[in-house]
Amino acid sequence: MPKHRLLFLDFETYYDDQYSLRVIPTPNYILDQRYETIMCAVKEDTGPSKIIDGPDFAKYIKQFDPAHTTTVTYNALFDNSILAWRYGFIPSRMIDAMGMARALRGHQLTGFSLEKVAHELGVGEKLGTLVKVKGMRRNQIIAAGLWEEFKTYAVQDVELCAKIFFKLYGEFPVSERRFMDLVLRCTIQPSFIADRK
Repeated sequence: MPKHRLLFLDFETYYDDQYSLRVIPTPNYILDQRYETIMCAVKEDTGPSKIIDGPDFAKYIKQFDPAHTTTVTYNALFDNSILAWRYGFIPSRMIDAMGMARALRGHQLTGFSLEKVAHELGVGEKLGTLVKVKGMRRNQIIAAGLWEEFKTYAVQDVELCAKIFFKLYGEFPVSERRFMDLVLRCTIQPSFIADRK
């Protein structure tokens, strides 16, 4: 039987003042013609984090069997919607590290951004590169000499996500993991039951 894989993901995508998750809903953002995967930071099981270049991601994800893969992301609705709608990959289980923090530490935390949760749980600090690449496409980031810095930023994000996950996972009941996956799947893999009569 194939080994079940744990895959941590953090997509870095194009955004600007008008085209942003702060301005438009997640489905509209992901399915818009302006969408671009710039890079994706990944961590396989407990291995080292690495960067998959945007144009290479479709090939990379094909090595994983969805039936034997659990994805862990920070704001799983966003990353798993990209996986499903842009790459046709729907894992057997989806876990949201932000949702875990909200459920288990919501009474203590002052906010649920990756920056705040990582800091308040003492697992590390988020870097500030994202604002430097606002409104820049992948080729523009490379041309501006920001590519290596952006890669470092993305790797740090996926490492923080993994550290939050491992810190909280033992406290998160199996029943809640299943429910979290089900709720995410309602959006990521929607289905309709029609009363044909």
